[in-house]
Amino acid sequence: MEKKLLALVNNEPEVLIRITELLRRKGIKIKNISMNQIENTNWASLTIVFFLENEHKMMDIYYSIKKMENVIQLEKIKNEEIQNQFQFLEKAIL
Repeated sequence: MEKKLLALVNNEPEVLIRITELLRRKGIKIKNISMNQIENTNWASLTIVFFLENEHKMMDIYYSIKKMENVIQLEKIKNEEIQNQFQFLEKAIL
């Protein structure tokens, strides 16, 4: 099943490396990952799409990413919520 996470992170190269390395160690197949800088800030939005069948494993991944020092906020999103990802970022920034 396809899963999506949206994170607000510090805009630093090692953030992306740490997260992809975590997913690799856990044997997760990444479908798509994108990181975009938020204008006039040192933050970036990070969207991760991956395949996973086990909801318990999803929670393990979620909490592993959430506790990383450069992750400011993390949300699980559904397909229909993609349009609202900018509302998530606005709430986190304000």
